[in-house]
Amino acid sequence: MTIREAKVNGIKKLRHASRREAPIDAEILLAHALKISREEMLAHDERRVPSFALRKFDSLIARRGRHEPIAYLTGHKEFFGLQFAVNKHTLVPRPETELIVETALNALRATSRALIIDIGTGSGAIAIAIAKNAPMATVIATDISKPALKIAERNAVMNDVDDRIIFERANLLHPTNPRSWNSGMVIITANLPYLPTKMWQRSAPDVKKFEPRTALEGGKDGLKYYDELFHQIIERNIKATIICEIDPSQKRSFPRLVKRHFPSAKIEIKNDLAGLPRVGIINN
Repeated sequence: MTIREAKVNGIKKLRHASRREAPIDAEILLAHALKISREEMLAHDERRVPSFALRKFDSLIARRGRHEPIAYLTGHKEFFGLQFAVNKHTLVPRPETELIVETALNALRATSRALIIDIGTGSGAIAIAIAKNAPMATVIATDISKPALKIAERNAVMNDVDDRIIFERANLLHPTNPRSWNSGMVIITANLPYLPTKMWQRSAPDVKKFEPRTALEGGKDGLKYYDELFHQIIERNIKATIICEIDPSQKRSFPRLVKRHFPSAKIEIKNDLAGLPRVGIINN
């Protein structure tokens, strides 16, 4: 069977499984099975597909037909121009989360010395992207999940920043205390689980069936973990710029939560590329 024929068969199977992204999904998975780039595959689609690659492709197509995310099938995802290993223990990095990195990097332009603390780092995408683009910053990345931290450490090595990030197993900020670091400006980034329970229950099968619930669901209003994080920040009397990803539905509830903890804080909500409220910036 040629590459062209295998791709057509894959598309048919995915369309039968109601996958709207069938053509691009089939191309990505076939290239992955062949261990070549999509560009090379499409430029030489008259080539025959080795039997071992065809078996792997068929298996991947079947798994994708059952809604397993492409990133878990290939084992990696691009974020902020970098490659990251991902698996069932980590959330798949989303393009909208790049806004957290951009916001942090903009804040860093005002200082030559800063401490970045990435809370709930998961695959390490935010911390690693910041470290890669801000070599003067000190970066700490925390997560409560040991398997997630292993993936994050692996990604730091893969992106050549492992000597510049300290990974800590922690419940949000605890036990990390930024006041013990003489690092000037403190920036806290957080993409915590923020989906309200009912929203998580209605989420797409790709998300609900495969991505870790502990990295997605944030309680009844979705703000449970931000409430806990802000409490920890107050306990430690930390003055920081806090950059948080939120759901668009929290455009009003998130600022109300912030004001309960930091009555005099300045709050800004930034929209993502789709024009949706996505990142909350707090200067306390």
